[in-house]
Amino acid sequence: MRVNSPIMSVDARGAFGPGVVFGKYCGTNVARTRIRTPIRRSAAEQGVKDRLTRGARAWGGLTDEQRLAWEVYGGTINRLDAIGNIYHATGQCEFIGNYAIAILTGESIRQDPPDDSIPPDMQNLRVTVSGILFYVKFAFEWPGDNEQYVEIFTTKSRPSGRAYYDHQTILRTFTGKPYLYYILMINFHHYSIGYRLRYISGQGQRGPWTTGAIDA
Repeated sequence: MRVNSPIMSVDARGAFGPGVVFGKYCGTNVARTRIRTPIRRSAAEQGVKDRLTRGARAWGGLTDEQRLAWEVYGGTINRLDAIGNIYHATGQCEFIGNYAIAILTGESIRQDPPDDSIPPDMQNLRVTVSGILFYVKFAFEWPGDNEQYVEIFTTKSRPSGRAYYDHQTILRTFTGKPYLYYILMINFHHYSIGYRLRYISGQGQRGPWTTGAIDA
């Protein structure tokens, strides 16, 4: 004896957990799986994230008056977005950024906003490569008496596309020398080295990033 078993179809729509979405396509029930790429971070980038996380926690320890002072301060500081437009960060963002820089440079943590000026763009930056000695050299001019540090991020050699910043360096500078430089030893494979640099003041004021890449 043969029994015919009809194929059953359940009209299920919506999401199941964080990765499966049910719906219909051309009259047929379908299930789509979301593909989430892992967030890869180098040790240098993870260190930045950790310092920002600590700064976010420290914000909760400020008084209402201190938070208000940071909010007022944030409204007076012009920041530039990726396409060069001016914006104002919140007081909380300014505090967290200042906190993270203080940890990095070893300066004292500030509970009140800084009162010095924002450092300028990198002055007379020159980036050169030596194929014989296997290094990239960053040379720049020291602009004045306010800035005390230079922060440098560099990537590993990369054939193309975005690379993660694997190296982070903080230089304690001295205003007696008008020109300073930093040398990064590299594996020479005729690839590209990405970089970004900025001045930082002793009070944690950070200047705008100067970014670029050079063939190595």
